[in-house]
Amino acid sequence: MVFIVFIIIAVLYFAFKSGSSGSSHSNSNSGNPTRDNDSGNSNRTSPCNNGSHSPSASSSSTSRATSYGRKQTVSSHPATSSQTSLEANINVFPFSSPDQKFMALVLKMGEKYHLVSSDSRQIVAEVNGHNVVFRYSDHSYMVDGSYVPSITQAMQMYGPNIYSNVPVDVLARAAARGTAMHNAIERYEAFGISNYSPELEGYKRLKSAYGLTPIGMEAIVVISDELGKPLCAGRLDFLLFTGRPNSLAIMDLKRTSTYHVGNVATQLNLYKKGFEQCFGITIDKLVCLRLRDYVAEYHNVCIGDEMAEHILGCLSRDSGYLGRVAQAY
Repeated sequence: MVFIVFIIIAVLYFAFKSGSSGSSHSNSNSGNPTRDNDSGNSNRTSPCNNGSHSPSASSSSTSRATSYGRKQTVSSHPATSSQTSLEANINVFPFSSPDQKFMALVLKMGEKYHLVSSDSRQIVAEVNGHNVVFRYSDHSYMVDGSYVPSITQAMQMYGPNIYSNVPVDVLARAAARGTAMHNAIERYEAFGISNYSPELEGYKRLKSAYGLTPIGMEAIVVISDELGKPLCAGRLDFLLFTGRPNSLAIMDLKRTSTYHVGNVATQLNLYKKGFEQCFGITIDKLVCLRLRDYVAEYHNVCIGDEMAEHILGCLSRDSGYLGRVAQAY
């Protein structure tokens, strides 16, 4: 839903600003296994430099300018129904005048992603010609009338599952905290609402330090086989504008006690596969932020993952009964 709002507002804002002169631009896991967060073997290592960083205290008070964004104005008050206007939501986009390359990407995504309906129970959307129903109660996906596994479920089915021995009550508490963190950051990006939490403050520091420019949230993606048959689906946390033509970055938020390199690489590479299939836009960067209490880490994630390819192969092989498994999961 927020992803669709992002696209609609961008298009309307571009039309509104097209007559104006251009102005200068500037600029971790939730622990929730039901949000397509990490699952798998925490001992796996990445073949490339992880690129993990934690900004110093000095960076928390600095806004690093780039050529394509500016710091947002943040309100400390909750949004009201009247704040759904274009003017109230303009801070969804951290720029003062979108450039043509950015708008071309937004319009291209809008051609492949259409929101049919959305309420507190479910989201119904047309994604690259697929009818997708996402249900909040059990985080299930129905694509073209058949249940398919979520990306998290696929990882748990065909890869190591670090949650298998964790008590249910512990998972439930972690899920609640992770969801709260995601919601706080999404409200901040969508409406400028800034209710204090250490994770939100950590997110702001990393966003400023690394010039992160979110342009969409919670986009649904579908991964299909070579014949176009849906294999699995998921919702990615954030899309980032990279400043390069016809390319974007995917960013994931984690609130786990440990950063699991292999799990994150598998998950984000599956998101990359689904997004590129659905939208025809290259993902040339994968990023993960680990935010937990007062810890705020930035991680570059390797593109290319053997486990992700293994999972896709298993999904293609077993697609005959996976719908029944997903429905009963």
